[in-house]
Amino acid sequence: MESIKELFELDIISIIIGIFIILSSIISMVTIVSKFLEYIGKPLKWIQDKNKDHQLLITTATALAELQDKQKEDVMNSIKHDEAIREDLESVIKLLEENVKRDNRRTVATLRSTLYRLHSDFMSQGCITREGLKTFTECGTVYEEAGGDDIYHHKLRPEILNLPIQEEYINER
Repeated sequence: MESIKELFELDIISIIIGIFIILSSIISMVTIVSKFLEYIGKPLKWIQDKNKDHQLLITTATALAELQDKQKEDVMNSIKHDEAIREDLESVIKLLEENVKRDNRRTVATLRSTLYRLHSDFMSQGCITREGLKTFTECGTVYEEAGGDDIYHHKLRPEILNLPIQEEYINER
């Protein structure tokens, strides 16, 4: 019981300060010993591991920064590459459109000539066969799809459709 009384009579602040001084002394001694061992080339294992972890962290951070820079560079290169592809694609599309227009003009000119010739032949015969009518209308359809529509609807087609249909082909030449 007396020991408990003595414990309560002690100054708590003095005890806390004493514990703090003892812990500080231990930490200082460990630090001095570890610095000395590190200086002579025999560092403590936990300090060595701590240094390795620190070095690994620095290496990882550096590698991550390099990877991010590489990613930014790759994204920029990808954007430039996509732009070049888009420009090339636009020029190819433009070239194809020009070729289609040119081919359509050629088709219209060729079919106009064919339609006139067929019209002239059928009109001189005074009749048309079913095969001739089919050929004439197919040429006319392609002529229209290629952009021709000037004389076919207004003159050639109505005149051909008014001709009588001959069941057998007559060759007067």
